[in-house]
Amino acid sequence: MILLNGNKWGTGALINTTADNYHPYLLTAHHLPNKSGYDAVANNSPFIPQLMFYWHYESPTCPNAFPAIRTTVGAKLVANNSISDFALFDLSGYNSDPRMRNDVTPYFLGWDFTEYSGTGGVCIHHPQGDIKKIATYTTTPRSTAELDDFEIWHESFWRVVWEPTTHNGVTKHGVTEKYSSGSPLINSNRKVIGQLRGGYASCDLKNSPDWYGKLQYTLGRYSVIIRH
Repeated sequence: MILLNGNKWGTGALINTTADNYHPYLLTAHHLPNKSGYDAVANNSPFIPQLMFYWHYESPTCPNAFPAIRTTVGAKLVANNSISDFALFDLSGYNSDPRMRNDVTPYFLGWDFTEYSGTGGVCIHHPQGDIKKIATYTTTPRSTAELDDFEIWHESFWRVVWEPTTHNGVTKHGVTEKYSSGSPLINSNRKVIGQLRGGYASCDLKNSPDWYGKLQYTLGRYSVIIRH
C-alpha cells in the first residue's frame, strides 16, 4: 500500500527485470502523482520523499488480523505515461529499498507486454486502504479505450468485470474501491498485464467494469528501463 504525507494513496506492485536482478521497480498508476499535486517535472526532481510504502500489509485470516507496520520511505519516478495511466518508481535508495529491511521479503512479479491477455486472472489491491485483498475474473479482458465499452481506436486499456469465487464452500465477490488504483492486473499465466486506472466497480456495483492501462501499450516505449 502506498501513502503520501501519511495519507492513504493507492496500490503498487514490485516487478522484476528481464535480467532477473530484483531491482526494486514499483508499478502503479500515473494519475496518483498528479492527484497528489506533485509535479516531478515542475519541481525538477523525480524523487518524492513524501511517499511511504507499507510492506506485507496482509492477513492470513478473515476477519482481518492486522499485521505489524513495515515501511520504506521515498521513491524516484523513472517513467510515466498519461495515456495508459502508467507510472514506474525506483525504490533503490537507502531508506526506500525494501530489500534492506530484515522483516520484509519482497516479491517481484513477472510481466507480459505482448497483446496476449490470457483468460481469467486476479487483481491484488488495497480497497479503501484496507489490508491486501483479491478480486477475480474468468473471462478474457476486452481491449478498449479508457472508461469506454465500445470505442477501440486507442486500445490502451484492458476492460475487466469481476466475478465471485467459491473457496471452502464460501462464495465471495471481490471488487476494487478507492485506493485500489495502481494495482496490478495479473493474468492466467501469473504475469502482470496492466495497472488499475479506475472504473465503476464497487461493493454496490459488483458487476460494473474496471479499466487497466495495458503494459503492451506502455512498455513498448519504456521497456529498456526494466531490461538491464
